[in-house]
Amino acid sequence: LDKLKASQALQEHAKGAEPGAAHEHAPFCRALIDMKDVTRVLRFVITLSGLKAAIVVAQFDKVLLPKMKKKGKEENYRFIMENMGKAKFRKGTVMFLALSGNGTVTCICDEEVLGSVTCPVLCESIMDIYFGEKPISADVKEKICNGIHQESIG
Repeated sequence: LDKLKASQALQEHAKGAEPGAAHEHAPFCRALIDMKDVTRVLRFVITLSGLKAAIVVAQFDKVLLPKMKKKGKEENYRFIMENMGKAKFRKGTVMFLALSGNGTVTCICDEEVLGSVTCPVLCESIMDIYFGEKPISADVKEKICNGIHQESIG
């Protein structure tokens, strides 16, 4: 996360959120999802031995594929997921989804670029599954939103 740009983009919405409850403040969460010209990086660490990339892709398919189909961007989604599916996971593998400020999604696994596609809708949809109204993990949303909120209010 580009802290300076993110702070500037979130500052107005951060003021309305209570410390420790930013994850419950819809305008702050929406601003986090909608940030323009800010690069965000989601880091995943594989903690289970035997976890296959296909299982991770299948989980993304459950939450992201319907959104991408609805928005007419299924082809962009499938491209990045097919490349993510080539990853060789083992316990301790580190995977990144880099969401650049220009809308490019890049999947990196163990320092190897697996695929990259420019699709602002995909960037927004990935952020939405973590920070939107129905996050895939309420705990992740709470911890990240509150951490970013604390940084943005100084």
